[in-house]
Amino acid sequence: MMHRVAGDMFRNGSRPNYAGVDVMVNPVNCEGVSGAGVALLFKRRYPAMFKEYQHRCRNGELEAGKLYVYATGEFYPSHIICFPTKVAWRENSKVEYIEKGLAALRPLLDATSPTCLQLPDVLLAKVAGPVRSIALPALGSGLGALNYTSQVLPLLEAFALSLGDFTTFLYAPL
Repeated sequence: MMHRVAGDMFRNGSRPNYAGVDVMVNPVNCEGVSGAGVALLFKRRYPAMFKEYQHRCRNGELEAGKLYVYATGEFYPSHIICFPTKVAWRENSKVEYIEKGLAALRPLLDATSPTCLQLPDVLLAKVAGPVRSIALPALGSGLGALNYTSQVLPLLEAFALSLGDFTTFLYAPL
C-alpha cells in the first residue's frame, strides 16, 4: 500500500509523522558529510547513527548501491537505512544510484526473520522482527538536483507497488 505524503517526514505540527513506521530512509553521500537537507535532520535526531555512518564512510565501506542499516533501539522507527544517492556531497545525485539502492533495499524488506542479513549490498542489517512499513524521502531530489516528478517519483512508485501489501510512505520534497 503506497501513500504519497506532503510535508516534513519528521514532524507534522506536534505529532511525529513517522509514528508507526518501522523503517526510515536517510539519503546520504559516501563521504560522511550530513550538513544539509534530510541527512542533517537525521544527524541531529540520531547522532550515534551519524557517527557510525561517518566511520563507515572513512573506511570506504559505503558506496552507491550499498546500504547501511542502523538499529535505533526505538520502537518506531526501529531502523534507519542510510541510502547513498551521491558519492561526494558536492556532486549531484544520479538516477542509477537510486536504482541500485532500491534494488538493494528490496530483499531487505522481504526479510522477516530475526537474523542478521548477509546481503552483499547491505552493511550490518539487523532485523528485529517483521518490517511492514517504510518512509522514503524524495531520494536525490532537492540538494541532489534530480527532478522529483520525472526522475525520482516513477522509480519510488514502481518500488512501492512491487512491495504489495507493504506500507510505503513517499514524501515529496518540501
